[in-house]
Amino acid sequence: MFEVRSVKELRRLIEKLSTELECDEEVSIVLRSVPNELLTLAPKYLISKELSLTDIEEVGNGYIIHVIKRFGRGCSKNASSGFT
Repeated sequence: MFEVRSVKELRRLIEKLSTELECDEEVSIVLRSVPNELLTLAPKYLISKELSLTDIEEVGNGYIIHVIKRFGRGCSKNASSGFT
């Protein structure tokens, strides 16, 4: 589980996850400090890096978002292998 407290941290983490996650790998990110702003921006950043937001949980003074890699080069190779 990862934790971010600013827009800058969120952008850095999503950039990192987009290159390090394997296809269908899921992680959780805790949004703290300014959670509403981070929650608003997260989907835009995730989509731009070919990641998907699968769930949101409200916890205390923040949110936990669940992110999965469903798209991208590695995933498209697996998906295309099923088609004839």
